[in-house]
Amino acid sequence: MVQGKVPVGTRVLALDGEALGTIREARRNYLLVSIPGSEDDLEVPSAAVGRMEQGTLYLTVNRGALTVSHDGKTYERLHANDT
Repeated sequence: MVQGKVPVGTRVLALDGEALGTIREARRNYLLVSIPGSEDDLEVPSAAVGRMEQGTLYLTVNRGALTVSHDGKTYERLHANDT
């Protein structure tokens, strides 16, 4: 379980050191990581969470093992204040 254990805004790095983005939401069994320059998120299952060190979350997998979330709710949350 990762909810409540990893702060929103925490930097996330893949196993190979690639910067993936920052945590936008922590759910019971996964994290949503904001992808810089995109309206999509990466879904990171709790099983892929490695360690937390100096304010950075290190994963046990590379980006290719993660799922990109394209759902409309993500778009709505990002643009809730647009007029």
